[in-house]
Amino acid sequence: VMRTAVITMICIMSLCASAFADDFRGIDINKDGRIDLQEFQGFVKEIGPSKIRQFDADADGFLSEKEFAGDGNFKKEDANRDGKIDPQEGTQFLVAVIAPTKFKSYDMNRDGYLDKNEFEAGQMK
Repeated sequence: VMRTAVITMICIMSLCASAFADDFRGIDINKDGRIDLQEFQGFVKEIGPSKIRQFDADADGFLSEKEFAGDGNFKKEDANRDGKIDPQEGTQFLVAVIAPTKFKSYDMNRDGYLDKNEFEAGQMK
């Protein structure tokens, strides 16, 4: 069940990443020619709310349990317990759970950084 939500959020991350595939330098905040996890998480935090809105089928500004892929951890992600996941809660999930997983899958040489080639190859996955 958790897997369903993770797959959904990875799809969101794919959408996020493809929107900025040409903007590697914008994500590389310290301009060292590579993206570290903190920079990647900052990128996800910045664009997360707009990407989450893409999955808000009824356009009410929140993700219902159904829109969140019916995950059993919906209640855990619904931090304020109002029965819906707002963009901030969804973005926190993306940054804390999905971004590190996606980052690790991109980091082919396991050095803890993404160079431009790894970042671009990750977009193709």
